[in-house]
Amino acid sequence: MEPIVLEDYLLNANAESTIYELKPLLDNLKINLVERFSKNSDSITAYDLVEKTIKRYGGVYKSLESPLKKVNIERLAPDEFLRLYMTYVSSEASKQLLSNGDTMLKKMVYSSKVPLDFKLTLETTNHRTLVDAVEHLANTAIRSSSPYKVKDYLKNYFDLLSMYSVNKMESPLFSKYKSLFEELSVEGRNFKVEGIKKIEFRKPQNDNGKDPTGDEYTKGLEEFVLEPVGKDEIVGNEDGISLLERQIQCLMTYDVKEKRNPFKNQFKQFLLFAGKKGTGKTMLARYGMTFAREIAVNYKIPLSLVKLEFEDRYQDGPILNLQHQFKQISSGNNPYIVFIDEIDKKIPSDDDRKGYRDAILREFLKFRGGGDYINKGNYVLIGTSNEPNRIHPPILDVFEVEEIRGPRTPEQRLQVLYNNLKLGIQQGYVRLSQSDWREIADLLKDCDLSGRDLFNIASSSVQKYIDIAKRLPKNLSATETEKLIKKIMHDDGVEFTTNKKEVFKALKDFENVQRTKELSFV
Repeated sequence: MEPIVLEDYLLNANAESTIYELKPLLDNLKINLVERFSKNSDSITAYDLVEKTIKRYGGVYKSLESPLKKVNIERLAPDEFLRLYMTYVSSEASKQLLSNGDTMLKKMVYSSKVPLDFKLTLETTNHRTLVDAVEHLANTAIRSSSPYKVKDYLKNYFDLLSMYSVNKMESPLFSKYKSLFEELSVEGRNFKVEGIKKIEFRKPQNDNGKDPTGDEYTKGLEEFVLEPVGKDEIVGNEDGISLLERQIQCLMTYDVKEKRNPFKNQFKQFLLFAGKKGTGKTMLARYGMTFAREIAVNYKIPLSLVKLEFEDRYQDGPILNLQHQFKQISSGNNPYIVFIDEIDKKIPSDDDRKGYRDAILREFLKFRGGGDYINKGNYVLIGTSNEPNRIHPPILDVFEVEEIRGPRTPEQRLQVLYNNLKLGIQQGYVRLSQSDWREIADLLKDCDLSGRDLFNIASSSVQKYIDIAKRLPKNLSATETEKLIKKIMHDDGVEFTTNKKEVFKALKDFENVQRTKELSFV
């Protein structure tokens, strides 16, 4: 059987056409992906890879339409089957193009499960099927655990898409057509898809050549990388500090050998910090972890700081992965502090994902109430939320909810600003006198700024300071570079220094922006 050869000009034209047609989706993806990974160069690189992958996928998919019509003249396969076939070939080609240049490729393990909301529309148009596949791809990229792992997530997605397509083609409705196409090859520059391969569901083997248990290839708990926060850095949230310290003192009485806690039925194990952006919810959670770690170090307690992962929706699926994490915690081997940031976004409330949401809810409530998991009093779970009203009521009822307001008085705002400028003051690139601070304090009486606003104002001083890098040779040792920085700052560092005038300007700019926003709602 003659292979289908897709020429470069056709692939390129259809790739550009895909990007043009899907521009709104891509614009939204860019915003979400860059926001997820902190608006740095790594997030831009990750987005560029995803956009390039979508171009390639769309280029192959759309280029197949015309030659498949010719091949199908004698086979008479329905359009729904052809869309599955185009999806299969495009996913296999995209996977090969992603893998080009890799020195070592991991052997994929196919799970018999697919995400609960995964579906391709086959009954309408080729374009609709393409859009469905790309939307799932975009969601996969956004769920990536880091910008460095986006490529691996995309490869996993294309494995899933291949599996889904082959499963559908093997259904009674399409199986007779599959046999007519399974020897057909499709090739283009840097890829070749030879027929329809058989997808085998199998367990991977570990280094000893034995079948591992499920626990060995389930993602499990992810360590929380702690940036310590001191008590003096928490401003305006004293009640939150008291709540945290009291519960953590009880948690740290947990006996690892006996696997029990004398305070198990007395202390609160589910805490939720709720408030607007910039009020200090995550900082308060980090203080709690810092406080717990100090106790752990002093008493040599094997404390675990972890994040609860809701996002791994491939391979074992979200529910099995969540069960595995809950089992790890309830095993009682360590005391745990478990962090869930923006919990209102982790558990969906919209109706179109109701099955997924309800499954998560059931598992979460079982963890809280016993059932499959024994509560030994060895964990405190800390969640944050900007919109607690969006959290499903049964979940919200589990938590002790603490409203976090952040700095509310001029004195508190001044303290937050000082805390965020302190490093610059110590290193000499922020230069403010006592009289400057008094004037700033007076200005803050009229500025209703959040902790986030004050942090952003202080961050501008850091950005100004690091411009000094353009004046530095790039062949010096770190010690030599530090000496040169000190010399430049001493002799002629005005260009890289923040003073009262710039702090005043930043404060007034933020105040003006805030007033503009208020007026826009009048």
